[in-house]
Amino acid sequence: MRSFLLRRLIAERTTIPIPRVHAYSFARENDPHQIASFVILEYIEGRTLSDVDLETLSDDQRRSLYEQLANIYIQLRRLEFPSIGALSFTPNGIEVRKRPVSIDMNTQELEGLQPSRIQAEYGTGVLTSASDYVSMLLRIAQSA
Repeated sequence: MRSFLLRRLIAERTTIPIPRVHAYSFARENDPHQIASFVILEYIEGRTLSDVDLETLSDDQRRSLYEQLANIYIQLRRLEFPSIGALSFTPNGIEVRKRPVSIDMNTQELEGLQPSRIQAEYGTGVLTSASDYVSMLLRIAQSA
């Protein structure tokens, strides 16, 4: 779900070419009726960056590539929110509406370390201060 929100956010707020998802399925290991996981994406013309051999590019081609990459990085950097947390759909579009989560926090929760207790000390909603967010992350890391 997070990947879908991120794709939609980038597609709505930038000119970065993001392929639309037409269909997908996540196979469950115990489900004999599903063959495999798959994603069917829209095709976008171009080459992957890993296929580009910089040494074979002319100066103009290299400059064009760097300008395109800079344009993408600039657009991504401009995607800012007034708070720190997880993205959600709202009637007004995509907004930060939930507390921040991470794989590390989920792992700690499964191990019984309860990072959610530390999170709760910083409020029940999103964080509006970078210093609070860093402080919370440090406390969660120390508890591990």
